[in-house]
Amino acid sequence: MSDGIPSESYHNNSFLPNQSKIDHYTIAGVLGRGGMGAVYRAIDERDGRVVALKILIDDNASSHARFEREARAVAKLHHPNIVPLIDLGIHENGNSYYCMPLIDGAVMNAWIYETKPLVKEMCAVMEKVCRALHHAHGLGIIHRDIKPEHILIDQQGEPHLLDFGVVRDNSNIDRLTQTNATVGTPLYMAPEQVMGDDKRLGPPSDVWSVGVILYHFATGQLPFQEESYYDLFEKIVKTDPPRPCSINPHVPRSHEAIITCCLDKNQNRRYSSAQALANELAAFQTSSRVKASSPGLARRVRGIHRRNRLIIPALFLIGIFGTILMTWSYISWHHQQSNWEYAGSWGSQTEHSEFTLWSPRLDTNRRVTNNDSVAVKDQGISLTRGHWSGLEAPGLPMVSLLKLTYPSANLQML
Repeated sequence: MSDGIPSESYHNNSFLPNQSKIDHYTIAGVLGRGGMGAVYRAIDERDGRVVALKILIDDNASSHARFEREARAVAKLHHPNIVPLIDLGIHENGNSYYCMPLIDGAVMNAWIYETKPLVKEMCAVMEKVCRALHHAHGLGIIHRDIKPEHILIDQQGEPHLLDFGVVRDNSNIDRLTQTNATVGTPLYMAPEQVMGDDKRLGPPSDVWSVGVILYHFATGQLPFQEESYYDLFEKIVKTDPPRPCSINPHVPRSHEAIITCCLDKNQNRRYSSAQALANELAAFQTSSRVKASSPGLARRVRGIHRRNRLIIPALFLIGIFGTILMTWSYISWHHQQSNWEYAGSWGSQTEHSEFTLWSPRLDTNRRVTNNDSVAVKDQGISLTRGHWSGLEAPGLPMVSLLKLTYPSANLQML
């Protein structure tokens, strides 16, 4: 819900109570409405202070339990960047309510639009939000719905975390929080939150939501956007978002590394606490070295495999087939080269020596040298392997060697 944003007069809203007074609070206007309650501008008659009064409107058992849980959680929190609880009660008509100080400011989206903060200014604000979250986490409270509408920036630029309507109080888990219902704002939900895995919910879940806010500020778009909840949830669980620097080349690499660490699918690779994230944001503001690093090749390969589990096995098989093909080609080429080299060495032996070919078709005293290829071709040569016992090359048929040496001769085995 958009707490802190003035709206139209409460007299024109059917969801407001019939009376303009709740106990000692006089209703002066409506600030906004959420799924189960509405927030009003009210005046405390005891001291004339202007306050924000949140009143339960959805009158059913589940809403009452959730509203009371939120009030209990907020009552535990005492941090300068968390809107505190002043008072709580039940009106005579049955409406539960609690009172908070009214912050004069705007929600984060409106503040960004109006002031256009620099990256380091945004990081300074989110650092304080993270330290407030760490305070809540230390008390066993997980917000589960961190988004710009739940961060109010006052006139001095100080952030105030509010709306713990879907908070999970791990220090006092009741039946309502043990169900596997998906609660929160889908665009900012962590994978474990999307899957309704309450056992895995913890500080890293809120760290993810902070990462979504940082990603949106750095790139101008949300990391995951789809038309349907099914497609959106599937992307959040299975797909890595585009790298921020691929959308906005001016995003500093260290800032991108922080965002990427927040949005890791694996909780164990995210920042383990909101305090750790706050320290990283503080280091970035002072241009100090951050601990997070940009995703390497191994992580990108894991991301590709997660998006399409057939790609890696297919590439593996292609690699094996290519290796076998290249090995076979090399062996064939090497074998052929060996034959040609051996044949060449045999020819070089005969180049420097003369030998006599004895054949019934030739004169008995005729000597044939390497230069007699024309005469040999004309008369023809018939030989037996016995005539070449001294020159025969092991492993290579004699006629084949002669053909290599005398390519123009007509050689026939007897």
